[in-house]
Amino acid sequence: MALERLMTEPEYRKVEAISYSMLAGVSKSPASLINTEKLETPSIIYGSAVDTLAFDGEEKFEEKFGILSGTSPSVVIEKIIKDVIVTLETTTGLVGELDDYDDLILSTAKAVEYGKGWKDETIIRKVKDEGGRDYFNMIKENVGKYILDTLQYQNVRNSVHTLYTHPFTAQWFNAGDNEDIVFQFPILWTHKGFKCKSLFDIIKFDHKNKVIYPCDLKTTFDHVLGFPMNVLKWKYFVQSSYYSTGLKYWKLENKEFFNYRIDNFRFIVISSTDPFRPLVYKCSDEDLYAGRYGGKLKYNGEFEKGFEDLMDDMQWHVNTQNFSYPKEVYDKNGEITLNIFA
Repeated sequence: MALERLMTEPEYRKVEAISYSMLAGVSKSPASLINTEKLETPSIIYGSAVDTLAFDGEEKFEEKFGILSGTSPSVVIEKIIKDVIVTLETTTGLVGELDDYDDLILSTAKAVEYGKGWKDETIIRKVKDEGGRDYFNMIKENVGKYILDTLQYQNVRNSVHTLYTHPFTAQWFNAGDNEDIVFQFPILWTHKGFKCKSLFDIIKFDHKNKVIYPCDLKTTFDHVLGFPMNVLKWKYFVQSSYYSTGLKYWKLENKEFFNYRIDNFRFIVISSTDPFRPLVYKCSDEDLYAGRYGGKLKYNGEFEKGFEDLMDDMQWHVNTQNFSYPKEVYDKNGEITLNIFA
């Protein structure tokens, strides 16, 4: 059964509708509603690389990522070269060789206090020879791409190979008889008058047993057994319920799936520090309920909001234009009871 995507991923990103990430931001930093610039951290780049290779294949991966050959720079030298490139892009353009920009290298290095106490020529030489030159050339040859060093690239490849072949995860990436699997599947839906959107990493359709399995791939730097803490930190329990609700709306509009049951949401987790041992976490009914209506945590009894309350909070912030604190801080006039002991 062929399932047609409503739109491409770039088109989906441009749709103005409520996403899970917006709701997750509301609870801790409402300012994220107006400051939408995303940081490109190593963990985000690793996750994007795994997603691209796993779901879109080699060709798309090569379009988005370049692989660094030669010496990998340290974090500070990588920053110096990036700052040099930003300066060049806003002035002369990214032309010539790194050897042409000694003065710029020196001023940029001193701005981040690299090599304090060294001679100027020593600073310039070390920036170039300790990975800076290779990194500069790589950026020039791969304009517009994310750059992975050799170790990052190998971890990405190992992660994807593991996901497709490991007995814990292979069934979510390889369709069996009477099954269909779709990757990066976008859904647009309306809830309580709000326009909503969800981008599913994986939806598996079991046509024999008439079951729909929604899944999300999560990459982490931590051990996969520590993932439950990330579920709380990043509000993944909200995502699981929000996406599951969207899938119910989608099923109502696609009558051929009327008799299919939607199984509980799953997170498929792989770690860059151990890309050979994935794990699958299945949300309980209680998790999904809390993700929608809120719930108390087992270990401390604190209440966590679900997406219903977060949608209302988001609307309140937009209506009042108050983005400095979460809504409950304004409700309490900026005075919070400490209450740190039982």
